[in-house]
Amino acid sequence: MSHKKVLTREEKIGYFVNYLYKVSKIGQEIIRILQEQGSGSCSQLAAVVGVSRVTAHEELRKLKAAGEVKVERKESRGGRPGQVYTYSGGQGQRLAVILERRAAVICVEIERVGPDGREELLGTGNYAALEVQSLEGCVAEAVRGVGNIRSIGLIGEEEGLRYYQHVGKAFHCVSSFVGTAESLTRELEGVVGVYLGGEGKVPEGGIWHAGKWHRMGRLDWLPMPANWQQLDYSDHTLVEEMVARLVQIISCVVSPRVVELHADFWSNKLSQRIRFNVQSKLQGASPSLLFHAVDEAKVRRELRKAVWRVGDSAVHHSKGKIGGNRPASRSHKD
Repeated sequence: MSHKKVLTREEKIGYFVNYLYKVSKIGQEIIRILQEQGSGSCSQLAAVVGVSRVTAHEELRKLKAAGEVKVERKESRGGRPGQVYTYSGGQGQRLAVILERRAAVICVEIERVGPDGREELLGTGNYAALEVQSLEGCVAEAVRGVGNIRSIGLIGEEEGLRYYQHVGKAFHCVSSFVGTAESLTRELEGVVGVYLGGEGKVPEGGIWHAGKWHRMGRLDWLPMPANWQQLDYSDHTLVEEMVARLVQIISCVVSPRVVELHADFWSNKLSQRIRFNVQSKLQGASPSLLFHAVDEAKVRRELRKAVWRVGDSAVHHSKGKIGGNRPASRSHKD
């Protein structure tokens, strides 16, 4: 005769949190404050965040069950012991590994990231030829003494895709590749995102479909009137034709509702010329075009936020295969 286990209230809360709960904006703010101040009571955190004590207590209860914060009892004079909350690192640190090729050298940076995109540099390395063992050693040296690793997000178009599965398996955690276009683009069905990095860079893109981000990768495989890496961005006539041709080809292949174009060189005149050019090419079948101005600071911040979200998938893979998951999806929004 089988007996069905009856879950306690705390077990039910833990089950709900681990499988359904994602850190809310209030939760992110609480985590940020605890990271900066070290600890705080429910009343103190509620006052700083600007919410009621009841709301703060409910959020702290969920964060505690998810392993994001831990609670300690603090003795008080002449009254009941109080509770003080501290950040526990979400049962492990969330790391960003940035791989960037500079001339003949691959530069590696390992960072600890927070939910608001802030980062703390843990270690660096430079390699003429980067091998899996070298990367694993660099990460291991950087994270020595920082505690368990919950997730690792790799940033770097070519090298990141090559190594993220190996890193996840080596450190027994969820790992994922994080692309710039994905981190900047809204998670809406049928939306294409393209990031144009400027001089010497090849555009990258993808599309949100069925709740997942589908990478198009580096878009230098498309026929263009010039080479992206040698493009002179002061020549607005050529830039206009290159971007309009890019949108035309993407539209013919995937039929997007919206194309979001992220770059740091947009002007009202240039965006209007590109929009008119695309409409002329597609003859009324043009998707909506959105031109988003992004600078290096915003790109850096949004990439780190996307790396933080990699850790949210850790609870979903905790009972299955971990390490070597697909590139990060923002199907779980804050």
